[in-house]
Amino acid sequence: MQDPAPAETSADTPHDTDETPVRWAGVDWSWSEHAVCVIDDTGAALERRTVRHTAGGLRKMVARLHQHQVQGVAIERGDGPVVAALLQAGLTVFLIVPQQVTALRSRYSSARSKDDRFGAYLLADVLRTDRRRLMPLTVDSDATVGLRMLVRARADLVKARVAAHNQLRAHLQFAHPGAVGLFHQLDGRSPSRSDPLSHPAPRPLALGEAPRCVAEGGALHPPDHSHRRPAVRPPHPGPGRVSRRPRRRRRRGHHPRARRAAHRPT
Repeated sequence: MQDPAPAETSADTPHDTDETPVRWAGVDWSWSEHAVCVIDDTGAALERRTVRHTAGGLRKMVARLHQHQVQGVAIERGDGPVVAALLQAGLTVFLIVPQQVTALRSRYSSARSKDDRFGAYLLADVLRTDRRRLMPLTVDSDATVGLRMLVRARADLVKARVAAHNQLRAHLQFAHPGAVGLFHQLDGRSPSRSDPLSHPAPRPLALGEAPRCVAEGGALHPPDHSHRRPAVRPPHPGPGRVSRRPRRRRRRGHHPRARRAAHRPT
């Protein structure tokens, strides 16, 4: 007598093998080349490669990411040609700031040396584990792109101005310390930022005309001493009053007549 066949359970039911695997990618960008790493849902690296920062290299990177059907791409920068190429290709891009990457680096390795291939894997794995804490990037409008470029250009100019001001002050303090006090502000900033229209616009000088501060005998940018308190002199005693300042008594033999008498020949 044969035993009855065991009933088929849900564990024995064959699953659909056509499910799309979940994969994540990380891009460690650079000025010359970019490191790309693709991992699966368990954290195992499937592909590592390096592409050059060219139009052909970016197209090759986007094509490989589409072949792997990645669910998202993690990167450390929120703008630039790499992010623009990924967003235009329809990929979901997540931003992980460098401060977070530096703090999470000790989770994977104790070495402090920076490796681009390891950085790409770290970005992909952080996206796999902490995706719910990250917000995907969106395509910026033309006005936003122009404003970002203007702000970045201004920040670069301010940085260059401060560096030139510090260098000029250091040279003057070393070679000509007295010249530092002749200028009100070496960096050329306006003394009043609240009301810039209060300062008249400069006019061109006529032939043979000297600047006003130079004609009056002052420096090119005279220092502002209005914040200093004026010196207070003691009042004069006046007629009929005796000053309370005691007179200095001369010692015997130190009077001018006594000295001349001592040197007179007998």
